Amino acid sequence: MLFFEILSKTVNLKKIEMFFGALSKAIAKQETTYRMTKQRKNTTIPQTSVIATTRVNGANELKEYIEEITEIVKEIRNEFKESLQQPDAVVVENGHLQFTITSKQLYNVEKSARDHRTFVYNKTKLQQFSKFLNADEVVVESLGLLERLRKMLVNNKQQKKTTIRNIRATINELKRHHRQSAANPADGEIEAKVSSPSIERLEKEIETTKQNHGTNAKCLLTQINTLLLVMRRNILAFKLAAEENIGEIICHAEKCRALPNIPNGASSTSACRRNLKKNLHGRRIR
Repeated sequence: MLFFEILSKTVNLKKIEMFFGALSKAIAKQETTYRMTKQRKNTTIPQTSVIATTRVNGANELKEYIEEITEIVKEIRNEFKESLQQPDAVVVENGHLQFTITSKQLYNVEKSARDHRTFVYNKTKLQQFSKFLNADEVVVESLGLLERLRKMLVNNKQQKKTTIRNIRATINELKRHHRQSAANPADGEIEAKVSSPSIERLEKEIETTKQNHGTNAKCLLTQINTLLLVMRRNILAFKLAAEENIGEIICHAEKCRALPNIPNGASSTSACRRNLKKNLHGRRIR
């Protein structure tokens, strides 16, 4: 008894409470960091052959590439939505309290839950606050540009075939006309070789058409292959943005769950809410 009396006189009990409070916060922060690190390791970029693709040779290969990239983008979106439902990312009103609180503290608990819902809404619905939405928009625009270039490749090939087919039909008609006019009614002999300046010009027109459309196809493929390199970086940025958004939401939820456990709830909660508001408005996408 004497020891505890001396200890109570020499040691400030409030300092002890503050010490253990700070210790519990540090432990909680380390646990949150560990969970976020573990989650990042488990959600790596899909290492598929399509991600490493940097060159295609035609419209069919590009179509397959677009379809596979679209599936990867859907998987990243689904993982993001599933991560929003995990317990670490959700703040439930009164769900994390294990002690009796006053009505004012209960108001602070509900306030922190509403703050977290607002934070999640900003990070998942408002583009000016969400890196994930910005990266998603970039990926969608890149896929749209690839699809337009693919259609241009298809149209270029169809136009080449149609133009050459029409020229050949004209050449065959001219040859048939020359054979009919060159036939000798007396002996029935037909000129073996039918040729004229018009036919020669049309033959040259076929070669010119092939060269022009071939040049167009090469230019389109150059643009497409350059965009494939950009798409690879965009997919990586999209995945990292999703992980970063989830990490911020989990960290914010951890802070909100810790708010009601702080002694002197009114003043401490106000201070913490000001810090959370700074975090919310201080991380805008530039």
